[in-house]
Amino acid sequence: MKKTKSSGGIILRDNNVVIVSQKGRSWSLPKGHVENDESLINTAYREIYEETGIEELELLTYIGHYTRYKLDKNNNDDKREEKNIHLYLFKTQQQKTTPLDPDNPELKWVDINEVEQYLSHPKDKDFFKQHIPLIKAYTSNIICIETTFKSKEEAQILCKNIIDSHLAACCQISPEMTSIYTWENTLCEDKEYRCSIKTNTESYKKLSSFIKENHSYDCPQIIAYPSLAADYDYSQWLNRSITLI
Repeated sequence: MKKTKSSGGIILRDNNVVIVSQKGRSWSLPKGHVENDESLINTAYREIYEETGIEELELLTYIGHYTRYKLDKNNNDDKREEKNIHLYLFKTQQQKTTPLDPDNPELKWVDINEVEQYLSHPKDKDFFKQHIPLIKAYTSNIICIETTFKSKEEAQILCKNIIDSHLAACCQISPEMTSIYTWENTLCEDKEYRCSIKTNTESYKKLSSFIKENHSYDCPQIIAYPSLAADYDYSQWLNRSITLI
């Protein structure tokens, strides 16, 4: 029996994943054989480009690997070749997708929850299903906004108003800290309280305006950090807690 190594990717665009047609007979994730001394990640980039035309990729993480037989013309296991398949998780915003490989003439963008039913090989289905929580974690729209206050009381009042207004799901106030900065050409040193506000990207504009309007500083710190990944259940709770008005 021939043993081969393949590499490819699960590619996210919003909440969709791209799948490709293998010789017009079956559906799989974009992947292919490792050539000579090629690295796994370089194989993944090359195969994804050949099978989808996607070049604009953001590498998120290595997912893992599994072993299965290749498919024959009738979509049954061909035990003459055992494939060890390695998959990475990517994001893309590239809109134009055109397969370059004649053996993979078609592709589809499919909702994460529906990918499993399209994949032809049972082992492909099992691997994807097993990693759905991880994949969904990287579709998070959560952001964290940081700001600072002169007093703990001010921080508590504004944070309660933010939560009551459904502009965020959670506000966390850190212990007193020292801030050193320059304001109007004067070196300043103040005691402040830092606040970390958990919200989503859709609420950012309204929330930042709310902070500016109700903050005691003329120029309050408002810094937003996107979440690379977040637990799916936590993301669902956060988004349910926020209602844009």
